[in-house]
Amino acid sequence: MSKKIVATFGEATFTVTEAMQEVFNEANEQPTDWALRLAAEGLTTRDLARPFVVIWAGARYNETVTDGQRGLTLPQGSAAIQAVTRVLRNVFSADDTPKAPKSSGSADPVAALVRAYAKLTPAQKRAFKASI
Repeated sequence: MSKKIVATFGEATFTVTEAMQEVFNEANEQPTDWALRLAAEGLTTRDLARPFVVIWAGARYNETVTDGQRGLTLPQGSAAIQAVTRVLRNVFSADDTPKAPKSSGSADPVAALVRAYAKLTPAQKRAFKASI
């Protein structure tokens, strides 16, 4: 069994425990549900787990982990970053990922035009009426 992997970036220190490494190794090799085992380690969401998975993958694939603008990262296209994607996809369901709010599709286009017209200045309204 591997020993703990510890990495510090800025003021944050991440310790990838042996239990986490075991789950990451299994998730990297074959898909199944390991979310409950990681929850016992305090990793309940994809966002919480990502820095730990990145550090694990960097150590496993001997890649340099860097602290980028959006968090810890590995070289693009590397086997390590592919392992991060694979582990997170296999461990955490798609329901865990944040989604952009969807429009209802039932917005009334006439109501939108009326609202836009109401925002026009009197001069703009006169110009619009003259153009139709």
